[in-house]
Amino acid sequence: ESRAVVRLALLCRVMEPGQGRKVQAAFESLAAEDQKNLSKYLTMDGLTQKPAFILDHSSTFLENALKNGEVGLDAALKILLNVYQCAEKEFKNSTRAMVTVRLERLASFAKDFGGSVTFQDLPFDLHRKKEYEAIVVPKMWIPVTNQSILNELAEKGKLLAKELLAGQISERPFNVRMLRAFPELSYFNTNAEDKRVQTQCA
Repeated sequence: ESRAVVRLALLCRVMEPGQGRKVQAAFESLAAEDQKNLSKYLTMDGLTQKPAFILDHSSTFLENALKNGEVGLDAALKILLNVYQCAEKEFKNSTRAMVTVRLERLASFAKDFGGSVTFQDLPFDLHRKKEYEAIVVPKMWIPVTNQSILNELAEKGKLLAKELLAGQISERPFNVRMLRAFPELSYFNTNAEDKRVQTQCA
């Protein structure tokens, strides 16, 4: 497991001891069985265990998760484990030593994600592109069925509307609180910024 933590620190491009402690704490926050499984995937070499998985853009994904307070490394590691497990099922009959799983869309989603729902509950599809390659495609809509969360979002929206109509809120805090009251706005990525602004201004 210590090798897995070192591997994660390298993937996160950790440069300072404090960041390293965050990586270790995130790993230790996982259930014991999840720690064991993630360690297995991170240390596979494609020789004794086939196939091993190369998660392309995994560093970008983990860096974005670490920088985005709405995501965090704990949730990112749970998603990473889910990706490994899905890839293992998809390529269980492969004779390849190495299989590449592309995470660029997941990395972009982690960068822009914000709201009141939990990132670790993000559903995704694993699309097999070739015999030795697949891509993770996040499902852009995370269903929320927890009534307390729905009630909280409704109250945030009402309060925001009240303050806006009364002229009691400036543009900067309005934009920040909009994302918390209406987390679906986070599903507009940087390539759809104009549509996000149109929706927000509407």
